[in-house]
Amino acid sequence: MSNLKSNSSEKVINNLEARNKELYYENILLKIQVRINRLIMLEEDSSELIKNSCALLESSSIFRLSFGLLKDGKNNFEVIHFDNQESEFFSALEEIFERGGVPKCLSETLSNGKGFIIPKDSKFCTDCPLTEYNENYQINLSYLKYQRNLYGVLYTFIKKNTHNLNKVSEKLDEISKELAYGIYSINLEKEKKKSNKDLQKSEKKYRLLSNNARDLIYAHDLEGNFIYLNKAMENFLTLKKEEIIGKNVLKFVPKTDRSPLLRRSELRDKGDMSHLIYEIEAKLPDGKKIPLEVNSVPIIEDGEIIGIHCVARNITERKKTEKALRKSKKKYQKAFNRAEFYKDLFAHDIRNILQGILTGLQLIEFHLKRNTDQSETIENLGIVKDQIDRGQRLVLNIKKLSKITHEEMGLKTMEVLPILEQCVENITKVFTKRPLSIEINCKKKGLKIKANELLEDLFENLMINSIKHNNNQKIQITINVFEIEQDGNKFVRLEFIDNGMGIQDPRKEQLFIRAYYNRKKLEGLGLGLSLVKRIIDLYKGEIWVENRVKEDYSKGSKFIFEIPKV
Repeated sequence: MSNLKSNSSEKVINNLEARNKELYYENILLKIQVRINRLIMLEEDSSELIKNSCALLESSSIFRLSFGLLKDGKNNFEVIHFDNQESEFFSALEEIFERGGVPKCLSETLSNGKGFIIPKDSKFCTDCPLTEYNENYQINLSYLKYQRNLYGVLYTFIKKNTHNLNKVSEKLDEISKELAYGIYSINLEKEKKKSNKDLQKSEKKYRLLSNNARDLIYAHDLEGNFIYLNKAMENFLTLKKEEIIGKNVLKFVPKTDRSPLLRRSELRDKGDMSHLIYEIEAKLPDGKKIPLEVNSVPIIEDGEIIGIHCVARNITERKKTEKALRKSKKKYQKAFNRAEFYKDLFAHDIRNILQGILTGLQLIEFHLKRNTDQSETIENLGIVKDQIDRGQRLVLNIKKLSKITHEEMGLKTMEVLPILEQCVENITKVFTKRPLSIEINCKKKGLKIKANELLEDLFENLMINSIKHNNNQKIQITINVFEIEQDGNKFVRLEFIDNGMGIQDPRKEQLFIRAYYNRKKLEGLGLGLSLVKRIIDLYKGEIWVENRVKEDYSKGSKFIFEIPKV
């Protein structure tokens, strides 16, 4: 016993030590990430951003060395590093690029399009200065890529004694993505500054640049009338410049989408000279509507706002992507809900099946102890076998449902009465402790609906519910089956009427809603009836509950549901 306690204590201590190490490294990496994010906000040069980020990485106890390879405009790589103590190493690395070569690890990363860890293989690194480090460090290569722009690769040398190398590698990939966004932002800011500077030099040069730009560039006066547009804008509106100049921008904007323009006017009237970025729909002469993202800025002359300069981009593809993401989210939410439905269905019904098996076994035990007629034992064995068959069917149904979508439930035409009669027979065999009377009233035979194997679960759950919530000496259930017509449509209506405890009006409203966030044991009305509701929804039907006696809920319940008739 003492050895067991000792081993258990040692295991706890080891787990605590491992967790402390994990927290220690997570804290270091988080601090590095926060500081690098500050650099991203402050730095205005990509090389300085990478250099100072490498310095932050090297200053920690996790990394030995870090450097970046940044692509220039000619797709050549420039080595960016901070550690001046490794000058020989970086000189050797730069010589490889000067000769037009590329390290094998970089080639692997570029060809695979994702991060890379240099393998511990002496044959992998040959004639490369990285070879001498590969034995003692894990060398990670992380992509510096944002959207479709590849800016380079970040190398980091992780010390071997570092806890949980995989998590460190994952964090490095996150940091690399943030650095790539930082480079993108720096480049974008440089482009904006350059564009503004060029615009200020001369109107002639501005027009030349503007007309060669892919972006939609235009300007309007304080009344909203076009005073300038570039060639891209002219092509976009499918009109000649002469047909557009002097026209109001509202002519090309639907009335329902003008609020961003009104906001721009409000800022202008207040003397606000800040940028305003907004989304708007442009209406083309042919009636087609195209979403745009507009970056607008006031045109200032002698300290006064005289107009608005706008740069717009067609964001149709982005909107499609956003729509696809929303659709995907909805799709996976449906999949999750279906999975929950299958789980509940299995858990609830298997409990009923096990109860039936237990009842049968108890009866067998009773008759064996009293050496009664063997026919009683055989009959009870039949009950057990029936319940095992039900369990097998349940497993098959769950398996089948899990393979098809909510919209493709494999419904087929089924006759209601034979299935209902079989369910009544199953229930009466299982519940034998109290007198049970189940009466079916069906004047019209051959009533059919679109359903599947879950119809049996539907009927049995309703009957089990009536039995479980009934304190009377004799349980009475009446099932009425008949056809009705509403608004020209025909339905099969079933009424399950019992003499049970009944349901108070406030509970009726919540009866078929499952409490998804209740972690307590789910039993009774809530779970079984929520499954009933889900099955009826699949059959495009409706269900509700009323009192058996109109003004007295305590006299029993009447569960009513309607399913479209075939």
